[in-house]
Order: sequence, then structure tokens, then C-alpha cells
Amino acid sequence: MRLQATRILTALVILSTCLVLVLAVLVGRQIDRATNVESDRLGWRESIVGMTMGLERQSLLLRADLQAWLRRPDDAALERVRERWELFVSRVQLVRETRAGASFATAEHERVLARLAAIMERGEPLLAQPGPAGEALAAGLRELLALVEQAGPDMQGYTWSASVQTTRRLEQQFAAVQQQTVLIGVLAGAQLLLMALVLQAARAGRRQERRDREALQALNEQLQDAKVQAEAAARAKSQFLANMSHELRTPFQGVIGMLQILRGSPLSPQQGQVVGSALSSARHLLQVLNEVLDVSAIEAGRMTLRPAPLHTRRLFAEVEALARLQAQTKGLCLEVQLEPGLPERLQGDAMRIKQILFNLLNNAVKFTPSGGIRLKARGYELGGGETLLVTEVTDTGIGIEPAMLERLFQRFETGDGSLARRHGGTGLGLEISRTLARLMGGDLVAHSRPGEGSTFVLTLRLGEVPDADEAGEESGWMSLADAGAVVPGRPARALKVLVADDHPINRQYLQLVLEGLGHAATLVDNGEEAVEVAQTDDFDAVLMDVHMPVMDGLEATRRIRALGGAHARLPILALSADVVADARERAAAAGATAFLAKPVDMEQLRSVFAALAQGGAGAAQLAAAAPPPPAQADALLSARFEALREQLPPDSLAGLVRQFFGDEAGALRELRIAAGGTEPAAVRLAAHKFKGSARMLGFDGVAAAAERIEQSSRAGGDPQRLQALLAALDRAIAATAAEPALARLLAERQAA
Repeated sequence: MRLQATRILTALVILSTCLVLVLAVLVGRQIDRATNVESDRLGWRESIVGMTMGLERQSLLLRADLQAWLRRPDDAALERVRERWELFVSRVQLVRETRAGASFATAEHERVLARLAAIMERGEPLLAQPGPAGEALAAGLRELLALVEQAGPDMQGYTWSASVQTTRRLEQQFAAVQQQTVLIGVLAGAQLLLMALVLQAARAGRRQERRDREALQALNEQLQDAKVQAEAAARAKSQFLANMSHELRTPFQGVIGMLQILRGSPLSPQQGQVVGSALSSARHLLQVLNEVLDVSAIEAGRMTLRPAPLHTRRLFAEVEALARLQAQTKGLCLEVQLEPGLPERLQGDAMRIKQILFNLLNNAVKFTPSGGIRLKARGYELGGGETLLVTEVTDTGIGIEPAMLERLFQRFETGDGSLARRHGGTGLGLEISRTLARLMGGDLVAHSRPGEGSTFVLTLRLGEVPDADEAGEESGWMSLADAGAVVPGRPARALKVLVADDHPINRQYLQLVLEGLGHAATLVDNGEEAVEVAQTDDFDAVLMDVHMPVMDGLEATRRIRALGGAHARLPILALSADVVADARERAAAAGATAFLAKPVDMEQLRSVFAALAQGGAGAAQLAAAAPPPPAQADALLSARFEALREQLPPDSLAGLVRQFFGDEAGALRELRIAAGGTEPAAVRLAAHKFKGSARMLGFDGVAAAAERIEQSSRAGGDPQRLQALLAALDRAIAATAAEPALARLLAERQAA
């Protein structure tokens, strides 16, 4: 019995081996077939179909340009005819020289070649050399037009014949491959059947393996469900924190605002002390809330940076001004050392850098009972347009124990428990600061000894700004918290301000502040009323709350902008307690001039409206504070560019790219000229034209920037916003030109 089983097994093995050999032969043939198919596919890329279609199209365009010139024989039309003739000649050369032409040779091919020879013979002496139009040229062009019209039916038949032959060849190849695939499949099935018989003894093991795999799959599904639930919980937490941010920060608007107003009224010393304590506590609670929200953004991976050109020494001066007040309150000496080699301008997120420095200096003041604090900053060039900014904050305070130093940057670590109770704090500031530093390519480390003070070293990798004219006042979308450079005082003129806020305390607070500053306030409680009231009077500014019933502030802003005229230039300041990452971007996209985070400080409002009341440079600064979203937010190259790389010869595509960036069509030049005029319609048409050429080549980042110019011109075309949009367009063009795919294409064509 065993001998019989052995013989059967031996026979099966021999048969299986034979089938393997046969299958190997067929697979080899299949590989050869695949190679041939690939060769044909490569031939298809430059096939006569694509070229004949292009030839037919260029002949039709040539005929149209010739007809246009004959109807209106001016120099511009003649130049278009010559340009079209060059394109037509290039198509004729492709048809003559490509190797695909021989493989698709037909009677139509010979007829078309004869027609093309006649056209070339007539057109070359007429159009090859530039020159003025004359009677001889006109007569020659009429003859050329007749030849092109006569060749039209042959070119159509040529294209159809090539398409039919290509389709037939592809069908034949597909049928051959399909037949061989079926044969291979049959042999493979037989092979599998034999192998199943040979390996029958291993079935038990496979069953066990299958059971184990099913168990793992079930476990994986459970883990996937748990992951989905965890992500849903994280989203719910983020939404909850965003909602709580709004719900908590909105009452703080009223609390802090009313306390500031109360502090400015006549009070007894005891009352003044009580109000000061209440205001300090409210600000402390707001700081705790901001830290908790920052930690939530870090956990969700939504902590983002907004780099922009910044004035380095001005940034440190602002930090010093606030820290010096805190240090003087405790009788401490604050020393700021900025080394001579520190760059004047860098590229970075000024708000986040200030946040880190404020936290370090605040901790230094908090834990230094006597002595002083030193802030030292220096810069090192790293090459590649980057600078390493190194800032040291050194104090003569109580120092940190070595064991605590290791846990210093962990969440909720505040040092010794008694010190935490004495000085307060959440233990989140250092963790947030280190995270921000690492997001900027740097780090935050600490060195300390008990009783000898501490040194915190902050390193940041920041971009350089080579041209001083390119770095504005922390250019880009900014919070009006940085507008404090305007010196407060009696306003240059009284402003009429429309205030839209659904919270009655906020409205009352803003009204009191504005009236205290000498301005008149008109109050509404939703966006719909804001749009209606904005049309009844000539307001100088609008304070627009983002979250309101009936119609929110963003929609109201869009509708006010859509009114055009003065409403397109009306300063609209978005108010929001929503501090999620994209709040500013959504406000800017809606057309808001700038963004003001709640709770709004009285001094902040004083500075803002002092700038608006002074007009001129101050108002221009605020109006320019909200440029369009940067072009890098859009995809620079779309899938259309990749399709063009597949469809067009590399030299042709490279030529189109060079023409675009060289602005040989003059579309960009036309847009700049229109932007310098006073007609929004001209800007809109020029932007539409330039957008079309960019979109045609798949340069979606450039097209999106041009589209924003087009949309802005429809709303009235504010000159300052138009200049910001043009700057964004220039950045998009530069970024697209630097794309590796484009650079590689142009380099390869130049080398070839």
C-alpha cells in the first residue's frame, strides 16, 4: 500500500515537474510578448495618431489665422500667421521624421505628405523671413490658404486611418495576450491541483494557520474599531475645547473689559486694590485657558506656525518692555544683550517666539527673589538661507534640583510642591515652549544648580530675509495685538463704528470703550442686521463678531464686501473667541481686514482705533494686514502637468514652459499694466487670461493666485489688496518655477 502511494506520489511529482517546465516556457513567451507590447506602447506615445491630430489642429488654426489676416491685413495679424506657421512647420517635421510614420504608412500618408510638400514649398519663402506685407505677399498667402483648405479632407482621412490601424493593432495584441493568458491560467490551475494533491499531508497545518489568521484578523478589526472610537473621541474633545474656548473667552471679554472700565473710574484705595486683584485673577485664568488650548492643539497635531518677515530687535524690545515691568515690581534688574551680529530681519512666527520668551522671562521673575535676569541673543549663519537664533535667559534665582531638572519639561511638572502652591502655574508653559521651539527646528534646554540660579537656552532655525524692503511689519495676516506701536492719545477724528456682537455685555463693553475714546458706536446683535445697517450710513470701521445667530460674522463680511464701492475698502475687524488654528485663515478668506482675539483689551482697542482715526499710514497698515492665503496652500502642479508630460514630446513641453515663465505671450505684463490703472474690468480680463494659460499647463498654484485677483476685481478692486494679491502671484510663480519636476524637465532638455 505504501509502495503504491509512493509510486503515485512519484508520478505526481514527475508530472508536476513537466508542467512546471511547460509553464516556464509559456511564461518566457509571455515576457517576450509583454516586451513587444511595451515597445508598441512606447511607439504609441509618439504615434502618428497623436501627431496627425496635432497636425490637423495646427492646419485648422493656420487656416483661421490666414483668413483673419486676409479680412484685416495688419501687422499684428501677420505676426500671428508667422507664429502659427512655425508651429505648423514643427508638426510637419514630426510627421516626416518620426519612426511611427513608417509603421502606419498608408495611401493617406503618402497623399498627406504630398499635400504638405506643396504647402511647405509655397509657404516657406513667404513666411520664413520677417518683412512688411505687400501685394505679392497677399497673393501668396491666398494661394497658401487655398492649399491648406484643399489638404483639410486628406488630413482628416489620414487621422481616421491612423486611428483605425492603431485600434486594430491594439486589438490583435490584446487577443494574443488574452489567449496566452488563458493557456497559462489553465496550466497553472492544473499545477495547483497537482500541488494540492502532493501537499495533502500539510492540510492540517494550513487549517490551523487559517484559524490563527482569522483570530488575528478579528483582533485587528477590534483594534481598528478602537482606533476609530479613539479618533472620534479626540475629535469630540477638540470640538469641545473649541466650544469651551468660545463659551469661556466670551464672558472674559465682559469681565476683563468691565474691570478695566471700573479701574479707570473714581475709586477709593481699597476699591482700587480689590478691582486690581480681580483683574489680575481674570488675566491669570485667561492665561491658564490659553495654555490648556495650546496643549490640546499639540495633542491633536494641529499646532501650526505662521512664519513671516519680522524685525528681530523690535521683537526683543517688545518682550523686554513687558518683562521689565514685572521685574521692576519685584525690585529685580533686567539686562538685555543683543550681539552686533544678530540679523535685523528674519523669517519666523513672531507671535510664537514672543510666547516662548514671555514664558521664560515670567518664570525667571517668578523664581528669582533678588538679584537680576539677563536675556542674551545672538545669531549664527547656517547657510542655505537659514540662521540659528540662540537666546539665553539667565537668572539668579533659587535654581532647580537635578532630579527635578530631568522632569522639568514634562506636563504638569511645576517643581517643588510648596513652590508651586506659592507661585502658581499649571506646569504646561515649558512643555508648550519646547514643542514650539522644536516645530521651528530648534530646542529648549535648561541648566541649573540649587541656589545658583538657572539658564534656559532657546535655539531656533529661522529663515533669512535678504532684501530689507521685503520685510514689512511682521508682514502677512497678523493679530491686532501687535498694533500697539500706535501711540494712544486723543483721536485725530471721531469715527463712526458699527459693532456687531450677539452678547449684550460685549456690546455694552465695546460701546463704552469706543465712546470713551471719542468715537460713536452703532450696535447690532447679528450679521443680517449688520449688513442692513452698513448700507444706511458711512461707517469708518466695523467690529464684527464671528459667531452670531441668524447670520454669522464671516457671511456678513462677505456680503458687505459684495456691495462694492466704499464697502469693499471698509475696515472690518473680525472678533472671535475661537482660537483654533484656522480661525484667522477663515476670517481672511471672508474678507476681514484683520483679526482680534477675544477677550479684547482696552489698550489694544485704543491703539487700533488711534491708527484708524489718524488715517494715512496707520489705516493703510491695518488695511494691508490681511493678504490673501499664500500660494503654497494650493497645489503648485496638478495632474494635468503629468498628463502633458505623457502626451507631448519633452522638447515641446519644455518650450511651452519656457514661454510661460518668460511671459512671451505678454499675459503677465498685461496684468501688471492693468493693475496700475483704475479699471477693475481690465484687471479682471487680464487675470482671467493669465489664469487660463497657467491652468492649461497644470500650474494650479499660479492659476489659483490669478483667480483671487480676478475675484477681487469683481468686488471693486481695492488697490492695496490688489498689490498684496500681485505679490502673492509673484510668490506662486517663483515657487512653481522652483518645482523639482519643472527644473528636471528643463535641465534634461537643455542637456539634450
